Amino acid sequence: IHPSLLPKHRGPAPLESTILAGDKEAGTSIMLITSEMDAGPILAQKSFKITADISKQEFWGRLLETSRKLLIPSLRDYLFGSLTPQPQNESLAPTYSQLIKKHDGDIDPHTVSTTELTRRVRAYSGWPGTRLQVTVRGTAQPLTLHEVRIVNAQPAQTIKLSCENKQLLLHLTNGTIEIMRAQLPNKAIVTGQD
Repeated sequence: IHPSLLPKHRGPAPLESTILAGDKEAGTSIMLITSEMDAGPILAQKSFKITADISKQEFWGRLLETSRKLLIPSLRDYLFGSLTPQPQNESLAPTYSQLIKKHDGDIDPHTVSTTELTRRVRAYSGWPGTRLQVTVRGTAQPLTLHEVRIVNAQPAQTIKLSCENKQLLLHLTNGTIEIMRAQLPNKAIVTGQD
């Protein structure tokens, strides 16, 4: 089982890669193993639509359920000879996901867009998390972002973190993000308002 629509998102992080790419359709593939990573012939695939705000946990649940329903019938049909493996279409320019490292979750507010930030928060939920360096009482600390949403598409004059109308806002070069839930080191997850 490979949790992507092969040949897209081959490699060790297909869930995260699908979210980061902003794909509107996702799915799972039942394939035969070959010496090349995730390049074996396909026995079956099943796709489904995903929303731009699907969480990694919800996405994983849908992939598990879809894979579970597809695996046994596909294996049965293959073993009884009624299903012929199909080679992957290499002309579709397969993409390879990279192994995720802890530093992938570090955010540079000067270079990240609002869309990229919201995708990273969803893709990296759990591990490695998405962190923004903030200064609290004169000390730089990582603020882990657990839930964010785009509230404004107007470019900010200054890249900054602010509190306005009981909202914790991150102003970026192409818009504003509201931080809905976040966490300082060794502290509980709190709402942006808190």
